[in-house]
Amino acid sequence: MEPEPEPRALPWQDDAKQEALAAQWLAFDAAGKAQIKNAVFGCLGSSQRGARDVAAQVVSAAATIELPRGEWLDVIQVRV
Repeated sequence: MEPEPEPRALPWQDDAKQEALAAQWLAFDAAGKAQIKNAVFGCLGSSQRGARDVAAQVVSAAATIELPRGEWLDVIQVRV
C-alpha cells in the first residue's frame, strides 16, 4: 500500500512562499498591476464558477499584499 501524498501547502500558508509571491507582485509596475486587476474584476462576473473562484483568490492575494502597505485602498469601492 502506497503512503498518502503530503497535502500541498497553499501559497498563503507558507511564509517563505508568501514573501516570494509578494515580492513578485510588488515588482510589477503600477500600469501592469492595474491591467491585471481590471481583468480579474471582469472575471468576477463570469458565468464560469472556476473563473470566478480564481478571480476571487487573485483579488484576495493582491489585497493581502497591498492593503497593509496603504495601497489599493479603493478595492471595495471598485467592486461595489
